[in-house]
Amino acid sequence: MILPVPLLVLAAAAHAATGPIRPDRPPEAILESFEAATPAYRVSTRGQLAPKLTVRPGIARDGNASLLFELPPTGNKERNSVLLDWRLDPPADWSRYDGLALWYQAHDESSPTFTVSVYEGSGAKYWQTNVGGAPRQAGEWQLVRLPNRDWSWNWEGSKDDDNKLDLTQIKALQLEVRAAEKEPVVFALDGLGLYTAEPPYDGPVLSLRSAAKGYRHGPGEDFPFVVEVSKLADESRAEVAVVATDYWGARKLEARPPFSGVAGGTTQEAQLVLPNRGPGYLDVVGTLSVDGEPVYRAERAVACISPRDPLDDQPNPDSIFGIWVGGGQWDVGAKWTRSYCRGSDVQLVDGQYKFRDDPPGVYAPKADPKLSYTFYFSAMPKWLSSRPERADWQKWSPTDWDDYAKFLEWVISGAKAGGFTHYEVWNEPVPYAYWMGTLESVVKLHEVTYKAIKKVQPDAVVLGPCPYTFLWEFLEQFFALGGGQWIDDVVVHAYSGRPDDEFPANLRKLRELMARHGLGDRDVYITELGYSTPRVTEHEQAQYLVRSYLYAWAAGVKLLTWHMLWDYLPDSTDPGHAILRHDQTPRPAYVAYANLTRLLERAKYLGPVEGLAPTQRGFTFEKRGQRICALWEIGDTPSKTSLPLPAPQARVVDLMGGERLIRPTAGGRCELTLGHDPLYVIADNPK
Repeated sequence: MILPVPLLVLAAAAHAATGPIRPDRPPEAILESFEAATPAYRVSTRGQLAPKLTVRPGIARDGNASLLFELPPTGNKERNSVLLDWRLDPPADWSRYDGLALWYQAHDESSPTFTVSVYEGSGAKYWQTNVGGAPRQAGEWQLVRLPNRDWSWNWEGSKDDDNKLDLTQIKALQLEVRAAEKEPVVFALDGLGLYTAEPPYDGPVLSLRSAAKGYRHGPGEDFPFVVEVSKLADESRAEVAVVATDYWGARKLEARPPFSGVAGGTTQEAQLVLPNRGPGYLDVVGTLSVDGEPVYRAERAVACISPRDPLDDQPNPDSIFGIWVGGGQWDVGAKWTRSYCRGSDVQLVDGQYKFRDDPPGVYAPKADPKLSYTFYFSAMPKWLSSRPERADWQKWSPTDWDDYAKFLEWVISGAKAGGFTHYEVWNEPVPYAYWMGTLESVVKLHEVTYKAIKKVQPDAVVLGPCPYTFLWEFLEQFFALGGGQWIDDVVVHAYSGRPDDEFPANLRKLRELMARHGLGDRDVYITELGYSTPRVTEHEQAQYLVRSYLYAWAAGVKLLTWHMLWDYLPDSTDPGHAILRHDQTPRPAYVAYANLTRLLERAKYLGPVEGLAPTQRGFTFEKRGQRICALWEIGDTPSKTSLPLPAPQARVVDLMGGERLIRPTAGGRCELTLGHDPLYVIADNPK
């Protein structure tokens, strides 16, 4: 049946999670209720921090009290944190449980995450980081689970030969919360304990799926959906409430197809057609209720993307736009991506290098001719590692640098034949990150790699040193030790806080540091930057993506490769970082990226917009006879601005690609309201 689709403008709905609707199951064996007059945990700090921890009687999710954390901003990026330690004597047996669980109450939607670690009887440390509710619900108690299967060995503890947590001998538990540089960290915890997983769900199931051409369409192509219900008990009556909500919070569809149980739980379908009203983003959420009780929720998202100019679909190695991980970069207009060779994927067999399942001696990666690449190295081969006995053997320098150079020459020969031209010496070779040597060994790594690349491919571009953020001490020491002579251009990863707070300042500081070491004329590549939606909202992820590109472009950055395109793992350890969900449905950031590249690919940067208020930001570009201004507000409330408009009219394009026309006032200006969502004002250049 084809159901009518009324156009409604109601309240916004949040992007929901797919799965059965079950009441939160609290921990069974409570380890800490945060209610005792004398806490069972010991509090300590790391770095410079004066935290405030307050037991809140009468404010709790379970029991009679909870623990409020208040960490003031520290003014620096060091590891300033508060730690809670529990000692278990005798060691506890957790093997009958499926993991740890706790109640978490976020102060706001961007409340930070924390790290939980456990120590087994041998002293080996295992941890789970980026712990916290996703998506955040400010002020609401959320149950956070840490499954036993997700514990990872941590180098800060003892070596563990089997690299597997012994759940029968848990002797300590630690919770670490890091303070932020500029913002206070505030949240509460309650009911820390052990849980067993719910039995497998065996009730009615709801799914939503596109009936044709996936979840990303062009203008004029409607979105047909199939609402599918299965395993509905005989004679039960069910209803699916389907709601589609746009980026701005307006409901664009509300439908309630009915279903009735039939013998055998046969799958039933209903069809909906969601009209395509033009460029934009829509969340589509369905809730299945059986006999009046909600039992299952399914969600999808769709996007309407305006087509790019055919000229902008051509390869462009001068473009700033890059993205990875996940295929199909050109679909959002990106011109760059990354590839890599992990030494851990290469074995030495009878004197020949063997890559994965390829025949010995063969390494044949192929670059997509539509794209440009940075190709990086990581993970020392075990047969070359100087510490093969360690669990982190892949992070150590080689036993013989000459043997490593020969290995690199083999890899580079294959990469050169495959069309690769730009090489990153190592992915994040920061001591205790992806490298376990000294800074001197990091410089040696760059020297050996540079010489190997230039021997095989003299015209290749060598990039380094690639810290995971703007680590000034690391960068200063690397250049002071002569590392700059072993790179052609500088590459960094730029993970940080809000782009408006520090990204432009960090780019200026990087340029100043490069100039002090004689590298002022080198290009800057950023090959990873992104924001994970458990840590920021999906709206903020879209806003920050566009702002980051504009700041980078204004600072003369050669390339910014966004991390990442697709959440390729169903149970990713880094959920929500990409602009495509695992089910290939778009996040708002996907639409924002496609809109950004459509408007600014092959544009020329002219400079900042003049005359803006202190909390307003804007940059001006020129493209094919048109002037494009990108503008937004960084303050807490929307603001007004006025720009000269010498043309008869201008197009205003919003973050999701929607357009409207404006005309100049009698004074030849256009009046605009700016908010956190960047917008674009496009007008013909005056003749």
